Amino acid sequence: MMPKNTETQVPSTRILVVDDTPENLAVLTRVLRDHGHAVVTALSGKRALQVATREPPDLMLLDVRMPEMDGYEVCRRFKADPVLSAIPIIFISAATDTEIKIKAFTSGGVDFISKPFEPEEVLARVQTHLALHALERNLEQRLIARTEQLTASERRYRSLVETLHDDYFFYSLNSTDRMVYVSQSITAVLGYDPEDFATHHRDYLTASPLNDRARAHRTRALGGERQPTYPLEIRHRNGSVHCLEISESPIQDSLGAVLAVEGIAHDVTEQTLAETALRRTNRALKTLTGCNGVLVHATDEGQLLAEMCRIIVEIGGYRLAWIGMVDDARPQLRPAAQLTDRAEDRADIAARPWGDGDLTQGPLETVVRTGAARVIQDTAADPAFGPWRAEAKALGYAAVLVLPLASGPRVFGVLSIHSTEAHAFDEEEIRLLAELAEDLGYGLSALRTRAGHDHALQRLEASMEATIQAIAGTVEMRDPYTAGHQQRVAQLAEAIGRELGMPESEVHGLYLASIVHDLGKIHIPAEILSKPGRLSPIEYELIKIHATAGFEILKAVDFPWPIARIVSQHHERLDGSGYPHGLVGDAILPHARIMAVADVVEAMASHRPYRPALGIGVALAEIETHQGRLYDPAAVAACLRLFRDKGFAFR
Repeated sequence: MMPKNTETQVPSTRILVVDDTPENLAVLTRVLRDHGHAVVTALSGKRALQVATREPPDLMLLDVRMPEMDGYEVCRRFKADPVLSAIPIIFISAATDTEIKIKAFTSGGVDFISKPFEPEEVLARVQTHLALHALERNLEQRLIARTEQLTASERRYRSLVETLHDDYFFYSLNSTDRMVYVSQSITAVLGYDPEDFATHHRDYLTASPLNDRARAHRTRALGGERQPTYPLEIRHRNGSVHCLEISESPIQDSLGAVLAVEGIAHDVTEQTLAETALRRTNRALKTLTGCNGVLVHATDEGQLLAEMCRIIVEIGGYRLAWIGMVDDARPQLRPAAQLTDRAEDRADIAARPWGDGDLTQGPLETVVRTGAARVIQDTAADPAFGPWRAEAKALGYAAVLVLPLASGPRVFGVLSIHSTEAHAFDEEEIRLLAELAEDLGYGLSALRTRAGHDHALQRLEASMEATIQAIAGTVEMRDPYTAGHQQRVAQLAEAIGRELGMPESEVHGLYLASIVHDLGKIHIPAEILSKPGRLSPIEYELIKIHATAGFEILKAVDFPWPIARIVSQHHERLDGSGYPHGLVGDAILPHARIMAVADVVEAMASHRPYRPALGIGVALAEIETHQGRLYDPAAVAACLRLFRDKGFAFR
C-alpha cells in the first residue's frame, strides 16, 4: 500500500471510468471508491461523452480499444470541447506498443497505464494528475484575478519587459489586431526597429503551414480565448528564417470584452534546429538498427529487399522506399522492391517513382556512374528532378536521397529514400543511411555468392555495436552534464563481469547493455535532466520512467543477449525497493545486478548538476554498507577488489 501524505492528497473527486469490459470497470471502481473518490462509469465512448457533457468529471480513465468509437477519438472530442478540454485523461490499455502510447499522448492524453495494472500505480497516477489539474485551475483563477491589476500597471510592466533576455521580446495588440507596442528587445532578437516591426510584421512572416495555424490561434485570442504556446516562423532582418515560441493572453474588461492581447515571443531557432537534427538522427539510427538485424538473418534476396523497404517506411517513418537493380542488357534500372506509407498508392508504384528507371539522365545515372550518393533536397525546385516532379507531387514527397548499392567498385543497384519534408536529409542522417546502403550492398553480394559469409556477419555485428555507441551518444547530446556516464558504467561493469568469471560473450553483452542503459532518458525533458537543484516528486517520477522507456526502444532489436530486459532492470534492488517492477533477489538478471553496482559507483563518484562529485571512497562505502540488501554481494565484492586491490580507475 502507498503511504499517505497529507500534504499531497487531493480531496474527494469525481472520476469517469470508460471501458467496454464490465469486469475492468468493477475493479477500477472498487479501487477508486476505496480511496474516497466518486466514480461514474461508461461502457462506451459515446456514453462517456454524454455523461461528461451532463456533469464534467475531474479526471477520466479511458480504455483504448472499444467498439464504435475508440479511446483516441473520445479523447480528441474531449479536447475539442471548451468545457471538457482541460480534463486530464489517463489511457489504460493492455496494448503496450510504443506507437500506441505515442498516439495516446498526441491525441491529448496526459498518461498511459498498461494492463494488467497494479492498484497502487493507478492510485498514484490518478492522485498525481488530480493534483496537477488542481494546481492548473488555481493558477488560471489567480491569473484572471490579476488581469485588471496587470492592465492598470501596464506602463511599469513594459519597462520591466525591456530587461528581458535577448532571445525574448514583448508586444501588445489592440482589439482590432493592430500591433500597438513592441519592446526594444525585438532588435536583438530579429534585427528590426520596434516601430518598423509593429507596422510591417505581417510582411516578415514566411509561407509556412505553421503560420496558418498561428493565425488561427491569434483569431481565438482576439475572441477572448487564452491560447496554448504555439510556434511561428518569421524572417530575420538579415533574411534568415527564425522560429519563435509565442505566448498570448487576452486582456478583458469586467464584462468579458477583449481590450487587448498581450504576447511574449521567445526565439527558439537554435533549440528547434537541434531537436530537428536529433529527431532525424534518431530516425536514421532506428532504420539502420532494424535493417542490420534483417541483414544478419537474411536467406532470400527478394524477401530481404522487401523487408528493408518495410523497415525504412514503417520504422524509419519515411514516405517511400524504392530499390532498383541495374539491367546489364540495357541502360535501365529494374524495380526490385518498393513500399509507400500510403496504402492507396501501393497498387501502382511498381515503376514509380522513377518512371521506367532510365539510366541516361538525372540522379539515377549520376549515382550508378559515380558510385556517390545524390540528394535532392527540394523536388519542386531542383532542375534535375523535372521528369519526376509530377510523381513527387502525386506521391507526396518533397526530398529524395539516392544511394548506390555496390560490390567493390561496381554499382549494381540503387536505394532511394523519399521524405515528405523538403530539406529533410542533414549530413548525419545521410551518413547513417549511406552506411545502411553500404551494408545492404555488401549483404546482397554475400547472399548472392555465399562467399565471405562469416566476414559479413562480423561486419554487421560491428555495425550494430557502432550503432549502439551512436545511440548512447544521442542520449548524452541531451544531457551534457553526465557525458561519459554510460561509457564509464560499461567500463566498470565489464571489469566486474570478468572479475566474477563470466564467459567472455556474456561480458560483451553486459558491456553493450551498459552503453545504452540510460537510453530511455531521450523521453525525459532536457530541463529536468540538467536541473541544478533537487527534483520534485513529480519530476523524479518522470525520471524513473527511463528504465521502461529504454526497454520499449530496445525490445524489438534482435540482440544475442537480453539487453532490453537488462536495461529495464538496472534500477531494481535485491529487497524489492527498486523500480520499475520492484523485483526481488534472483528475479533480477545477473547482468542487471552487476550494472546496478557499476551505475551507483560511477554516479556517486562523478559530478552532477545538483551536487559536486562525492568521490570513489563514498561510493564504495555505499555499496559495501548495503550489499546483500540492495546490491548483489558477489558483484560488490568484485567491485571492491578492483578498486582496492587491483588499481582499477575510470578512463
